[in-house]
Amino acid sequence: MSTVPPPPPSSNAPRPAVKSSWRRRLALVAVGLLMAFVFRASILTGLARPLVYPEAERPADTIVIVGGDNAAERAARSILEKEAARILVATNPPTEWEAKGILPDEYSPMQAGLKSLGVSAGVVEEIRLHNVDDTLTDALARWLDRHPEARCLVLCEEMRSREVRWRLDRTLASADRDRVCLGLVVDRKFCRSNWWKSEEGISAFVTGWMSLILQATRGDAIDEWRECKPTDFTMAR
Repeated sequence: MSTVPPPPPSSNAPRPAVKSSWRRRLALVAVGLLMAFVFRASILTGLARPLVYPEAERPADTIVIVGGDNAAERAARSILEKEAARILVATNPPTEWEAKGILPDEYSPMQAGLKSLGVSAGVVEEIRLHNVDDTLTDALARWLDRHPEARCLVLCEEMRSREVRWRLDRTLASADRDRVCLGLVVDRKFCRSNWWKSEEGISAFVTGWMSLILQATRGDAIDEWRECKPTDFTMAR
């Protein structure tokens, strides 16, 4: 009696379901995108949170205007309500046209704006930067040396506050750091919780991160403005 050989293995054996694996991945991606869309406000607000330095304000006799949409109004209110005695305004060195009187200097429009808000010229003081390499924190440090009893409230944009705090801590002497605190100025058009809804907010977010990264890596802040002469440029040939 002959033995029947076993049939050869079938080439049609079931294979792993590749399609089902890709479907699971696509489903996970879709769920992730849906969650990101649902919680987009919380996510975008979280991206702006590192830019903000949560510092409690303390009583101060001097208001320092660094920036902010309504910083002048807030400073004027502090003066009129007798919460502070003076306002410091930092200005860049005068340009050639400003020195010749062709253009008004930086200080005059700010002083006029504060005057229109009811602030007398006698309580507004200018702290001028020496040159383009000088910074506001350098000028403030010199001013604090001349006024050892003063306590300052520095008004700055909300999403630039951590960068400003870092600059202050790196420049000021340890004894002077406790004499200076931040006052966060919230823009009329945006804040940390809705910055992505306006061009101004997106610009402030990008600028804030660029400044913070530069400050963290090399200790320099982005120059808001600098005048360059033709000799400062080298033409490529």
